[in-house]
Amino acid sequence: MTQQLAVLSEGTRMLAEARTLEEVRQVRDLAEAARVYAKAHNLGEEARNHAGVIVVEADIRRGEILRQMAEDGERSDGGRTSPETVPVPTLADLNTTKKQSSDAQALADEAPTVRAWMAKAKDVAPTRAARVARDAKAKREREAKPAPILPATCDLR
Repeated sequence: MTQQLAVLSEGTRMLAEARTLEEVRQVRDLAEAARVYAKAHNLGEEARNHAGVIVVEADIRRGEILRQMAEDGERSDGGRTSPETVPVPTLADLNTTKKQSSDAQALADEAPTVRAWMAKAKDVAPTRAARVARDAKAKREREAKPAPILPATCDLR
């Protein structure tokens, strides 16, 4: 078990040093494999959760990179802006699906909420983290929306 935790600690270090989408993807894939291995071989909740945290942190980092690439014009924004003279990579060129991109960017937007959830969660999984991020975003948007103003003649009885 200590060997698996050492591998996961190395994954944490590698993620901290990752600067490109490909480097983040490699760390995420390593951590996901460790999470599945830990679960399949009953290595304990600590190893599985540590690997899950690395996977989610990698997804958060991927969301930050994807958003920055779109803002800097380094990747396609799905045709929402005028075409550039220089071709930019699409999500497909970056080996990323729309769902992966959307989930990663949602995680990046709600990173503090997701990290607070991970600190309390018994089983950290990327799909659950994406749900936490989407729920937090929806709650924030609901709270930001002003209450409808009804005319004085409106009777709600």
